Amino acid sequence: METESPFCPECLAASQSGSPGKLSTIQGIGRMFHGRTQTCERCGSSVRTAWSVFLLLPLVPRGSFRVVEFDELAAQGVSSTPFFARRVSLCWPQVLRTWAVGGLALLFLAWIVVQRFS
Repeated sequence: METESPFCPECLAASQSGSPGKLSTIQGIGRMFHGRTQTCERCGSSVRTAWSVFLLLPLVPRGSFRVVEFDELAAQGVSSTPFFARRVSLCWPQVLRTWAVGGLALLFLAWIVVQRFS
């Protein structure tokens, strides 16, 4: 039985089949989404970028995806999938913004360490 797509026709047309695969982290190392942009008013999907992360800091973008999240449904046991995703072109403004925020966080942490031990 095929389920109906959670994406509106416009978001379907602007994306292609493809999934980021399983996203998970163990002690801050793994793959996860960072960022959210271009939220669709019709279907509620947004463009998110999957990242390889270390200590939750984004290192390498693994692709951008139009995503509809179902966290509430997954938490209630209604769905075993926390999101549906379709591939879009890499969202460079989001990637650059995420790197900038991650870099600032890293500098702040380094500053705290230097202040603590000096």
